[in-house]
Amino acid sequence: FADEPSSDQLVRYFDLDDADRAFVAEHRGDRNRLGVAVQLGSVRLLGVFLEDLATAPASAVGYAAEQLGLNDPDAIFAYAGSFAGGGGILR
Repeated sequence: FADEPSSDQLVRYFDLDDADRAFVAEHRGDRNRLGVAVQLGSVRLLGVFLEDLATAPASAVGYAAEQLGLNDPDAIFAYAGSFAGGGGILR
């Protein structure tokens, strides 16, 4: 990410539909669900999975956390530290 995504980009690329929510729900723990949601939006916007989720824009993380009903968007840092390559659970 060169900059924070605009509000239009957040809605277009990071909005979770029913299929996304079902996929995200298959993962255990808030940090994993949040990481997967951010990866989904990132791959839609950038065309690649992030190697380091700690570099994800705060607005994208917050938007995903809000949709998932998570009160702690900082959980992304725990997720990012637990998988080498960031997108490990999606392989």
